[in-house]
Amino acid sequence: MERLRLQGRPLPRRRVSTAPITLEAGTQHSIRVDYRATGSGRSGGLEIGAVQLGWTHPADAFSPDMQEAADLARDSDVAVVFVRTVECEQQDSGILALPRDQDTLIRAVAAANRNTIVVLGTGAPVLTPWASRVAAVVHSYFAGQEQGSALARVLFGDVNPSGKLPYTMARGESQYAEIGVDNPVATEANVDVPYREGRFLGYRGFDKVGLTPQFPFGHGLSYTTFKYRKAKVTPGSTNGTRPIRVRFRLTNTGRRSGAEVAQVYLSSPRSGEPVRKLVGFAKVQLDPGQSRNVTVTIDPADVTHPLSYWSPSANRWATPRGTYTVSVGSSSRDLRQTDTFKVR
Repeated sequence: MERLRLQGRPLPRRRVSTAPITLEAGTQHSIRVDYRATGSGRSGGLEIGAVQLGWTHPADAFSPDMQEAADLARDSDVAVVFVRTVECEQQDSGILALPRDQDTLIRAVAAANRNTIVVLGTGAPVLTPWASRVAAVVHSYFAGQEQGSALARVLFGDVNPSGKLPYTMARGESQYAEIGVDNPVATEANVDVPYREGRFLGYRGFDKVGLTPQFPFGHGLSYTTFKYRKAKVTPGSTNGTRPIRVRFRLTNTGRRSGAEVAQVYLSSPRSGEPVRKLVGFAKVQLDPGQSRNVTVTIDPADVTHPLSYWSPSANRWATPRGTYTVSVGSSSRDLRQTDTFKVR
């Protein structure tokens, strides 16, 4: 793969330096940073200098602010902890962990109050090692100036949430290494980035190597529950050019009105293909006890080529013959109904 270039010139390589020191109470330290851009002209303008201060403290030590939060949680019926990341263009995070010791804050509050709700204000996946210790996790992303009002309506039950994860949230950074994904910040001295995962990106990679994520692609809960029944694929046999219709019946089995994002996944008979891939979905609003027949269409002529793979030798999309499996469910790992059809 060629190096990235700007107006015929290679992009400059960046260097990251770390200077650890031991901090003791009452001791002051002076910090001096010397910075020089190695590029010139427009190329040099791409190099951004930044300084980040962080610290590591003993495992059992809490800051006064964290201790105050834990004390308040201990005297409260419910504790809500809002945590976030700081992200912007050309300042992506080099780790998946929450910054600024926020994991420690969550553990301190959760230890003081078992009814702890964690609200994630992040724009990308993060690690949640404390997930089993808290009562609920709400992912609010970067919701803007009305985020507080929207969260209050969700937490107090005025609104029944129905969002689904657009990505997989891993149990640890090592899981991404297992599916062939490199940390680009850790290797930023080399601007040649190999995309080794190919078409096994995200949940497809997790499925390929059999990893169990913290929260799978498509996951999302609400204040009600849904039941899937009577999944049926028609036609049962096709030449691979006609639309395939997936029909199923969805029922709200809870006590609250709510919406379910029903997802349809397809498994190919060709070896070497993803275990399953999302080929359609439908968001259905239902009152308590209400049922509805849902239809999702898989069109082989769609630009995503749901039934096909790219054949370099033939220089075209090819549709394998054989039996395809269609799965319907609430996430990529919560599949409730299946049916099959054949391409002859």
